[in-house]
Amino acid sequence: MAEATRVALDDVSVRVSALPWEGTAAEAHRAAQSAWSAGAREMAVGVETMRDAARRAHSSYTAALESNSRMFGRD
Repeated sequence: MAEATRVALDDVSVRVSALPWEGTAAEAHRAAQSAWSAGAREMAVGVETMRDAARRAHSSYTAALESNSRMFGRD
């Protein structure tokens, strides 16, 4: 997710920088794009953090299930 987000943000940046914009509209777009990009990067980090937590939880629950199954003779 983080890599895909980075690639998408880079693509938008390249495309927008190629536009022949000048003046107030260009400045407003740069400011909005900067804020949007920062938010997208923050979101990608959050998604990665949640993914890692879900993986750890899955491993923990799987280990607990296996341990309980062995303990109760249900291998």
